[in-house]
Amino acid sequence: FTPLFNLDGRVNWYAFSENDADVSAFPLEVAGTVNFLMLYGGVGAGYYIITDEYKDKFGWFLLAGAELKVAAIGVFGELKYTFLDAELKDDAKVNADGVGINLGVNLGF
Repeated sequence: FTPLFNLDGRVNWYAFSENDADVSAFPLEVAGTVNFLMLYGGVGAGYYIITDEYKDKFGWFLLAGAELKVAAIGVFGELKYTFLDAELKDDAKVNADGVGINLGVNLGF
């Protein structure tokens, strides 16, 4: 919106092991951030498509990071805490909260 505020869409993929089962997740997320020089922090929400015996779920997250931009291209590193109560297909609840580290490239349009 402005140099101070940003809204971005995110698509990720990650894998983890839970009770000796390999699980993959494909989050579709939207984040709103407040920027100060190279640093930013914000909050977001997402829909998490989870493989195996889990139901797809909505969750939310907090993040803080730094980005270095040259023209419309930036590289970033961020720390993200996701709040997600996953659910097995048999309706058993699984706490999938956790910390993640993201490194990547942003392409501004």
